[in-house]
Amino acid sequence: MTCFGLALVISMVIYVGLSGSAIFGALILFLFSMGMGIPLLIGALAMTKLLPLLGKMEKWVNRLGLVSALLMVGFAILLVNGNYMIISEWATGHSGGLPCHKEDNGASTSSRRPRCPLGWRSLCQ
Repeated sequence: MTCFGLALVISMVIYVGLSGSAIFGALILFLFSMGMGIPLLIGALAMTKLLPLLGKMEKWVNRLGLVSALLMVGFAILLVNGNYMIISEWATGHSGGLPCHKEDNGASTSSRRPRCPLGWRSLCQ
């Protein structure tokens, strides 16, 4: 059972107990068990088809491990530098509505917007 399944079962048992109908309770719990079980069966059937492919990919395991390690190090560097939003902003194509601006030439302080956060200069221009 998944990590949230137990909480759902407890709440459903309480709900079914308060409804007072054994048939309704049996139906609700049956549908819940089908909803939890059928995806697992589909996943198991899909894995029987994918296992031969995984055997063929065994020669790539070292390279895939290296690539995933480099990705993790790259994300760690982005996180430490405070640039962790760059990937999602690049993927969505916008800067998230940051109040960034180019240097203004002596505008009053009331009309000035806040400066870009550290590391966001390339996204703000």
